[in-house]
Order: sequence, then structure tokens, then C-alpha cells
Amino acid sequence: MAGVVGLAGMLMAGETVKTTDESVFFEEKFDKDLSNWVSEGPNSVEVRDGRMAMKTTSKAKDGQYLWLKKDLPADFRVEFDVTPVSPSGFFLLFFCANGVKGEDILGDKLMKEYKALSDFNKYTVGPINCYHISYRRNENADCNLRKNTGKHLISSSKIEQVIPANKTAHVILTKKGGHIALTVAGVTFMDFTDDGKINGKIYGEGKFGFRQVYDSEGQYRNFKVFRLGND
Repeated sequence: MAGVVGLAGMLMAGETVKTTDESVFFEEKFDKDLSNWVSEGPNSVEVRDGRMAMKTTSKAKDGQYLWLKKDLPADFRVEFDVTPVSPSGFFLLFFCANGVKGEDILGDKLMKEYKALSDFNKYTVGPINCYHISYRRNENADCNLRKNTGKHLISSSKIEQVIPANKTAHVILTKKGGHIALTVAGVTFMDFTDDGKINGKIYGEGKFGFRQVYDSEGQYRNFKVFRLGND
């Protein structure tokens, strides 16, 4: 979707989406440990020098997830700083994640009973409803918004943007009802409203996770979640 416009498009670098009713829901400084998170995958995830550092290799084709243990509210804004260390790699976010019957995705049922599925298939065509969005493929911007289960591509943005290695970008992901907006370094990557016609409903509260794939290394800090509205 070329020339994406909307509320997020009016943001300047470092600005946030302002609402009349919001509150801090969760904050993670990544200065101690990952006790608030669940790591899923065989790759390296650690806290180092006040940052969460994730490193993946192409040998592990499903990459690596890091899930926040706490469910996000249905309407939220997530902000964080990411510094890609490698010029290669694929960087994504998963959100509003729940089992198709409302199960906790980090509970025994989904974490153990579905081990026959690859991690990626579990979250895209398996027993889990969620959205996922990409924002960096190697050093190029890459923004596809998909709705699972089913891996439905519901919006795609063409962006002339480079996200170079060793440069920090501020990422803002906002979900309000069916409206989903993503900005990276002040540039609008996605501004789309899910009308609930694909896969039956607009997803609400659920788990949030970082994902990296292929040969990639990234560092994350200043993670903060805001609750929007009266959710």
C-alpha cells in the first residue's frame, strides 16, 4: 500500500500517538533479567548492558520468539528502541495472541501438545489467533500485516526506507479497536483498520512477542506499554 497515510503518518521522530485517556500498563528497562518474559526457540536471548540482546542463525529456520508473560489489553500502544546489529535478518512483532479457544499461548496445552508443528506454523496456521507485522528485512523496510490463524495478508506497505545496522530506531505499535498503526524512526510503516471480516473478529487482549529470523542480531531497550481508552 503505497503512500500510507493516517494518524501515525503525522508523527515526527520520537513522538507518540496521543490519546485523551491512557496510562502506563507495563515497563521493562532490561537492566536485570528476563523474568517477565518467556523465550521460545534455540537461539540466544540475554540481558546485556541494559539491553535485551537476541541473536539468531539461519540454521534455526523458525528463528526466536520472546513473549511477554503478561497479556496486553485490547487497546494499547507499545514503544521500544531497537538497534539492529547485523545487516541481515528479519524482524517482526506478534500481538493479541491467544489460542483459538481462548487458551493462554504460554500454557501447557499450546506449548506442549503442538510441538509437532514448527514454531512459525504454530503461530500462523496452527491453533493460535494473533496479528503479526514485519518491519525490517535485512536493511530494508518490510511491512506486511498478517492475521492468524491462516497467515492472511491483510495489508502491505511499500516503503522507501533503510534501517541500517548499528543505528537505533524508535518503534511505536498502536492498536485501538481494529485500527493498527506502526511507525519506525518517525516513518509510517502501517496504518490499517481491521474490519473484522477476515477470520471472524477483531482480536483483543493477548500476548505480545518479539521475533527474529535467519542470521540476525538485535538489541532492544526502553520497552513500555500504554493502556488506551477505558479497556
